[in-house]
Amino acid sequence: MLIRGEDSAIDLPSTLTEAEKWHYDLFGYLVLRQVVSPAEVEQMLEIANRWFAHPEVVPEPVNVTQDEYSGVLNNVHYGDRIFERLSLNEKALRIVNYPSLKTWACDRQTEITVRRV
Repeated sequence: MLIRGEDSAIDLPSTLTEAEKWHYDLFGYLVLRQVVSPAEVEQMLEIANRWFAHPEVVPEPVNVTQDEYSGVLNNVHYGDRIFERLSLNEKALRIVNYPSLKTWACDRQTEITVRRV
């Protein structure tokens, strides 16, 4: 992969497999299986649901943004150790550090989905 700056270019090795590159190019997302345990996912969901229900008690600098049908939590890795551990998970970082991949989401099937921004 070639990343260009203002007046230089850096050649970085890709951390994605050929199959992952193909899937991401075709569908715009990746699914990483068995990155976190089902118990960790349940704990993260419990914390996130508590923060959405009571945004006034969310620790700084976590930020809660909600509307009628959706919500976003920003800076969660500062709010609880379980999110900090996820942000440092080697299996996730292999993908998240890929320059064109910027966001990820966790669901109940203990998968991390990486999506285009």
